[in-house]
Amino acid sequence: MRVLQNLLILIATKIATSSRSEHGLPFKRFHRGLMECAEILRIPKATVKQSIEDQFRCNDQTKLVVHCVMVQLHTWSDGPELWRSALIQFFEPTAYEGLFEPRTDMCLGENLAYVDECDFVTRAYVTFECFYNQYGNLAKNVHEVILKQPQLISAMKTCFAIADIPRPAIQRLTVENVLSVPEAHCLLYIFFLRAGLYNEAGGVLMDSIYSQFGNTTLVQFGKITCVQHLLETSRFADRCSMLNAVYDRCLFDAIPINELIVAAAEHFLENSG
Repeated sequence: MRVLQNLLILIATKIATSSRSEHGLPFKRFHRGLMECAEILRIPKATVKQSIEDQFRCNDQTKLVVHCVMVQLHTWSDGPELWRSALIQFFEPTAYEGLFEPRTDMCLGENLAYVDECDFVTRAYVTFECFYNQYGNLAKNVHEVILKQPQLISAMKTCFAIADIPRPAIQRLTVENVLSVPEAHCLLYIFFLRAGLYNEAGGVLMDSIYSQFGNTTLVQFGKITCVQHLLETSRFADRCSMLNAVYDRCLFDAIPINELIVAAAEHFLENSG
């Protein structure tokens, strides 16, 4: 047990010292993203500040900045377009008003129908406007910038290294469930901790898991109560066992962890000689 405790301390230390790397989950305010995009697009910051004061009134520069920040925050892609679960965390709906979601959907349906499918800048701006006017105010707090698939794979490969998983075990991860590979006992714990999906203060962060993976069942009563009930009624030998149980009993069908591990393991094996 002491060996495992020391391992968990070492893991937490490794993650802390590498949390500023490109693989860690970054946090940003929407406002900060706007200022960064002003620099990228060489638009005066005073112009962007005026746009904010004017509540993002439509003009060419505002459209460019909004498109840029949505791409930067991984809430928009010019292929599949809106990443809803990532975007909504940057808005704060009024607590007592429950119609913001259907109003937003109606706005999107009515307005995007008139925008050319190849005009991604305008489509991003119109999408933002619907959320800004119908969903809620821009949040003042910092929020996660979700990781895209290549970043998730890279982050998982880093977790292989942090957990010191030997090559034969990584080979097994390409064909076996992670829970069946003893050498990967702490892999889910490390990944959840590193990706900002779990921490010691908040526990299993269901809102963050939803933002990252976008499966609406993650914020519905069944999944949330499953996790809560499991944590309240069960005892675990260590935090690694706890996260394994949460995944196995509550989240296995809602987040593509096994697929991600397989992709990361295959990539590791292809590039490690």
